[in-house]
Amino acid sequence: MTRLLAPSRGTSPVPRRGGGPALIAVAHGSRDPRSAATMAAAVADIAAARPDLTVRLAFLDLSAPSVDQVVDDLAARGHTDAIVVPLLLGSAFHARVDLPALLDQARHRHPQLQLTQADVLGADPRLIAALHDRVIEAFADLPGSATPAGVVSAAAGKTMNAVGPTGPTTPAGAATPVSVGAPAGAATASGAITPTNAATSTSLGAPANVGTSATAETSATAGGASSWALSGTVSRAVALNTPGRGIEALGIVVAAVGSRSADANLRTAAVARRLSESTGLRTEICFATVEPGISAAVERLRARGARRVVVAPWFLAPGLLTDRLHAAAPDIVHADIIGAHPALTDVVWARYDSATAPELELSA
Repeated sequence: MTRLLAPSRGTSPVPRRGGGPALIAVAHGSRDPRSAATMAAAVADIAAARPDLTVRLAFLDLSAPSVDQVVDDLAARGHTDAIVVPLLLGSAFHARVDLPALLDQARHRHPQLQLTQADVLGADPRLIAALHDRVIEAFADLPGSATPAGVVSAAAGKTMNAVGPTGPTTPAGAATPVSVGAPAGAATASGAITPTNAATSTSLGAPANVGTSATAETSATAGGASSWALSGTVSRAVALNTPGRGIEALGIVVAAVGSRSADANLRTAAVARRLSESTGLRTEICFATVEPGISAAVERLRARGARRVVVAPWFLAPGLLTDRLHAAAPDIVHADIIGAHPALTDVVWARYDSATAPELELSA
C-alpha cells in the first residue's frame, strides 16, 4: 500500500508554570466576519495550550478589539509585561511599521507595561506542514477522483477513501464558536479568549525531479514545545503522482496575497518548493493582488502534465482575497485556509518563548 506521508503531530506545547508575560496575538483584521471568527478560534486553541497565561486577541485594523483596546485593558488590570506576537505570514509594512508605531504609543500611555514585539510567524516549516494537511484534506474533493485508501493524513488523523475522509471533520475556519469574551469578567473589547478544550517552479519554469525527500526537523522551544516540521520521506512512487493510482498527475497552486516586492514573492515560491518536497507533487505559485494570477498558474501546471489541480491558500483566515481566488477559478478545488491548527499554536508559542528568553536572561 502506497502512502502519502503527512507530518506527524508531535507533542502539544508544555504550559509555562508559575505564570509569565501576557500574550497579545495580533491578527490583520478584515471587513469579512469570517476572518475574525477564524482567528478567535485559533487563539482559543493557543490560550488552551497554556492556561496559566493571559492570552488576548487583537487586530491591526477593521476588526475589534484593536491593539490599543487590548493594551489599555491589560494595563488597567495591573499587567506589567506582555509579548506581542504578530499573526502574520510575512514581515511587511504591518509588522515593520504599523505595529511598532502602535506599541510605541502604548508605551507612552502605560510606561509601567513592558511591551515586546516578537517575530512574525513567517514561512515556518510547521506552517508549511499545516498547509500540507489542508491539501490532503482537499484530495477527497477532487472531481472524478477516487483517492487511494493508502493516502493518509497523519496530522489530520483520518484516512482518505473514494467517498471522502473517514470520521467527522471540522473545517479550519469553522471551529467551535468562541466568545471573545472573558475569563474573570474581562470585556469583549479587551480581546480575552475563552479557551476551547514533485517539482517546484519558482520562476514558473521547468520541473525538477519528483520525489525529493523532506528532512525531518525537530527542536524544543523554551517552553518545551515540540517543533513541527515537514517530516518523512516521500517516495518516488507517491500515490498521488503515479499513473494508475486513481489521482494521477496532480498539481498544487500555492496562492498568496502577493506583493510589489520581488523578495516577498520569492518567499512564497520557497513555500511552494517546500510543499513540493513534502508531497512529491508539481507546484506553481499565484497571487491574489499581482501577477501571476491563478489562471496562469493552473495553465502552467497543466502544461507540465497535471491533470487535476488543487489550490493551496497560504492564508491564515478567509476573506475578500480568498474569495477573489475562488471567483477566478471556480472549477478548481480550493483547500481550506490554515486556520486553527496545532502547528499554528506551536509556532505562536515558539515566537513568544523566543521573545521571552532575552527578558529572562536580563533578570537572571
